[in-house]
Amino acid sequence: MIKRLAFVIAVLASVGCTPPEATVEAPAPEAACPPGAICDDFESYAAGAPPAGDWIVDLDDGAATVETARAFSGGQAVRLTSGGDRRAFIAREGAPLFPAANNTFYGRMMVFLESAPQTNVHWTMIEARGRSAAGDEIELRYGGQHPIFAEDGEFAGSQLMANFETPEWYGSGVGPKTDCWRHAAETDLMPTNRWACVAFAFDGARNEMRFWLDGAPVSELTVQGVGQGCVHQPADYPWQSPAFDRINLGWESYQDDPERTLWIDDVALGSEPLACPAGCALNCYESNVARSAPSKRINSSSKAGHVCGSGENTAATKRAPNSESSVAQSAGVSGRKPNTLLPLSYLQNRITTSPPSSAFNVSTVMIPSARLYVSGVCSARPA
Repeated sequence: MIKRLAFVIAVLASVGCTPPEATVEAPAPEAACPPGAICDDFESYAAGAPPAGDWIVDLDDGAATVETARAFSGGQAVRLTSGGDRRAFIAREGAPLFPAANNTFYGRMMVFLESAPQTNVHWTMIEARGRSAAGDEIELRYGGQHPIFAEDGEFAGSQLMANFETPEWYGSGVGPKTDCWRHAAETDLMPTNRWACVAFAFDGARNEMRFWLDGAPVSELTVQGVGQGCVHQPADYPWQSPAFDRINLGWESYQDDPERTLWIDDVALGSEPLACPAGCALNCYESNVARSAPSKRINSSSKAGHVCGSGENTAATKRAPNSESSVAQSAGVSGRKPNTLLPLSYLQNRITTSPPSSAFNVSTVMIPSARLYVSGVCSARPA
């Protein structure tokens, strides 16, 4: 337990979250588009129309338009609506991204999901596509599936998932029938009602795929060669990377589901890892430590930044006081039973935060005999 706690403190410090009385500067955000990368903030397109230029719009009873109602930076973002076994993607093919050197590429985007499925709906947000040496179409995806609920029955969020699929089989019977998965931890949920930074890597040379959320790696979604199981194949069926030739970004549901709305802004695609954009203050990610005693705490230092809107930004965040119950009250989770599972995104939507124009503090949330989760937030936009 002590070794694990020390490891977690080190990880938190590496992303700008520090133990008491320690200070460290947050990592410098990306200042501009890296050389050779494709970057788009969607400011150059006509509002009310699909993104133009090299973007491919792929719809199945969905919609993709550039809108002014919400944006992470500037004044425009892409609004995608889809649901009920439908899709709405924007995609890139060809040069300068494909064919990718060493069959490896990276991506990053800011996303704002208005709501997540509360039933067992498989959905995709990121889809890398290509063909195998045998000619089979292969898709490597990041999305989610399982709804997660708090002990009191309140919906906490949709659990993230990696997926390997050979889609041609469904239409023509060509190629293998697969549908393989790897689920993230039950605490790794897709954020809703706030801007989040999602990043990904598809390394075809190593048959590896990786995912980051708000600058922190989601280790359970690193897949190298094999996942956790398959619907139509043995659990150890190999996730063979194709020769990548397309990346889809947006939303697709594979079961009946109400309409979903996903906003995308500040997309970057390239041959090197891509940081979250400037103005994104990343602080204090989930520690995922089972506390051994009520007296143990990990506190974060105060960082200047801007808070993603959660719909509940009504009061300044309180620093962690001596009373655990008052900390719980400040997070809106007082009165919960010991050992209640409190996922990070569940707390993020309940910890009251400063208005977007002022600095914020991130406080440790303490519940006796419960897991400890440290909340982190990402800025809505630079001042």
